[in-house]
Amino acid sequence: MGGDLNLKKSWNPALVKNQQKVWQKEQEKLEEYKQIKQRNAEFEQEQQYQKLLSLRHGPDYKEKISAEEKLKLGKLDWMYTSATASSPGSTEVSGEFTEGKAQAEKLLSGSGAMSVSNKANQRFMKVINGGKGTVKATDDPMAAVAMAARQHRHPKAATTPKDLRNQREDSRRKHPSSRDDHRRRHRHHTSSHKSTNDKRERSPVRY
Repeated sequence: MGGDLNLKKSWNPALVKNQQKVWQKEQEKLEEYKQIKQRNAEFEQEQQYQKLLSLRHGPDYKEKISAEEKLKLGKLDWMYTSATASSPGSTEVSGEFTEGKAQAEKLLSGSGAMSVSNKANQRFMKVINGGKGTVKATDDPMAAVAMAARQHRHPKAATTPKDLRNQREDSRRKHPSSRDDHRRRHRHHTSSHKSTNDKRERSPVRY
């Protein structure tokens, strides 16, 4: 004969999956029981605290108790209690606070502000004194490499922006541009045409 046919049924309690479901349900019930027990204990503590306050201040204790006791009675005291000094979070926050406070006091006293303003003035004066081209040539490594290559190809080439401007002015004087030639030719043509017209007007008319 074959084996037990009940093992093939989905409802068989001997199956592992069914045993797992039963275990999960038991764990859920156990967790729920623990929560209920904890709530009951908290409720009992609250009732005992209220009885203690009523014995100390009378039936209308809610109007006579201090603000701290009211917070404790309303379960809000944990929001206002300061962190202990041994906790790592409190030490980190306190360190950041003291560091920021020291920086603010330094700026307000004037020493920090003077150092910041001096650095800014130094950068500003460097740009003004050196000029735009000088700063770019000295600060930009690619510009420095290009200038070195140009000087190697042409030893007499300009090495500074001022020399470059002087070379451009000299070349403009030695080799005038085509626009200047065109202007000169136009003036010469206009003057010659005007002189010819004057001669024609002065010459007598013969019949």
